[in-house]
Amino acid sequence: MNKLDSSRSAIFSIKPKFISLIFSGLKTVELRRTKPLRIRKGTRIFFWETSPSKQLAGFAHVEAIISAPVEKLWTIVSEHAGVTREEFDAYFEGSDLGVAVFLSDATEFRKKPQLSVLRKHLGFMPPQSFRYVSASESRYIGRRASSAA
Repeated sequence: MNKLDSSRSAIFSIKPKFISLIFSGLKTVELRRTKPLRIRKGTRIFFWETSPSKQLAGFAHVEAIISAPVEKLWTIVSEHAGVTREEFDAYFEGSDLGVAVFLSDATEFRKKPQLSVLRKHLGFMPPQSFRYVSASESRYIGRRASSAA
């Protein structure tokens, strides 16, 4: 899937420390409290790096996505999620089910579009958790961040 397809792309908001773990290969699973309905194997996930960076950091592809009871989920993802058991429990507090998005081919952008630039050209609003990518965003990201490291 070389061409950006907005029906198959989404943006996840992720803290800078987890972005670093993804691009280093130490984190290959992204955890979510709810399952995004249109995300499946092959979906391209762009990573919005939250404060203080506030930039589009790169992307990966979804290898698999599973929902499971939180206790079972920990046994599946503990070595790949880049979080401690305490962080995992705090994140899923009050939830019976959790979602694991298995990532592959994580690629960091050399030129990371900043929030101010994305707002100016697209009226971009970063997602709280995740959102799907519009066709105009997909085209813009493809042009501006096509030179990946």
